[in-house]
Amino acid sequence: MARLLLDPKKHKNYAFNGCVTCDAKCCGSNIVYSSIFDLKEASALFPILFYISDGRISPVYFFYYGEATEEKCPYLNGNLCSVYERRPYACRSYPFSFEQGKPCFDDGCPRVGRLENGGNPLFNSQNKLDSRVISEFVGETFAKEKEKIFASSKQFVDFCLSNNFLVPYTSFYKDNSLYMNFKPTLVEHLYMLHPQRIGVMRMQNKELFTGHDDFFQYIMMIIASHKNIETLFSLKKV
Repeated sequence: MARLLLDPKKHKNYAFNGCVTCDAKCCGSNIVYSSIFDLKEASALFPILFYISDGRISPVYFFYYGEATEEKCPYLNGNLCSVYERRPYACRSYPFSFEQGKPCFDDGCPRVGRLENGGNPLFNSQNKLDSRVISEFVGETFAKEKEKIFASSKQFVDFCLSNNFLVPYTSFYKDNSLYMNFKPTLVEHLYMLHPQRIGVMRMQNKELFTGHDDFFQYIMMIIASHKNIETLFSLKKV
C-alpha cells in the first residue's frame, strides 16, 4: 500500500464505494500514522511508538499491532471493529489522509475505484474534495486545522528529540521476549519514550516543561499507552 496525492485532474472520475462489503483490508496494516489530533483515542487502545529511519523521524505518532503484514488488528472481530465507536481518527478517516497539508488516499484500499463502477465521487465540480468525503472521513475540524495539527505534532517530536527522551525499543525490552515479537526489519527502527529518563531530567530541570504543559500531557498519555503492548499480544493469542 502507498499513499498517493489526490489529483483533481488524475482522479476526477474516481469514487469511494463505502466499507459495507469490504473485508477490512485497512485493518491489516502494521503501521497506522497518527498525530496529536487523535493521541488520546489512540493511546487508549494502542502503544504509541516512534519510527526513525536514516536519522530522521516522522513528525507523527503511529501505533503498531502485529508483526506480520498478513495479520489483522487484534480488535477486529471477523470483519467488524470491536472498538468502532472508540477507534482513533486515523482509522475513521481511512483511506483518506493528508501529507504536508495535501489530501491523499491509500491506493491499497479496494473500495476506491472508477466512478462508473458506482460510489461517491472524490471531487466536486469545483475540483475540491467532495463534501461527503470531508464530513464522513476527513472531518471538518481536521480539514480546517490540519496545518496547525501537523505543526504541533512536529514541535512535540522535536521537543522529545532535543531533550533525548527517546530510546531504542530493543534496548528497553531486550529482556522480555513477549515484547520483541515484531518483524526485525521494523523493530530496529522503533523508538519509545523512556519514563525514568524523563523523570530524572524533570527533577534536574524544574523548568523543562515550562510553557509546554500540553507536551507533558502528551508524554503521560504515551507512557501510559505502553501497557497496550501486552494487551494486544494477549488479544492475538485469544
